[in-house]
Amino acid sequence: MALSDRQNWILSGVVGVLLVANGLARLPGASGFVDYVLAGALAVGGLLAAGNAVSAVRDPAAVEDVEWTRGKALLNAGAVVLLTLALIAVLYPLFA
Repeated sequence: MALSDRQNWILSGVVGVLLVANGLARLPGASGFVDYVLAGALAVGGLLAAGNAVSAVRDPAAVEDVEWTRGKALLNAGAVVLLTLALIAVLYPLFA
């Protein structure tokens, strides 16, 4: 999996967006303080990740020192798959 730095940052941004989506999807079923904290943490973490990715794509010179390895790219790709499955699992009861 040979991705360019830009593609890796975009993939990282997708992870951030999926984190936000998972956090927001958990709000309707939240039943207590811990559920709200978890949803908030997912959403805030996702916003930070997505914002970081947008910044890196817009100004690649600012993140020249970040080295994207094959392992990091695979971790991001795996996170996209797992977060997508988690989002489907959370949303499925709402639409079933």
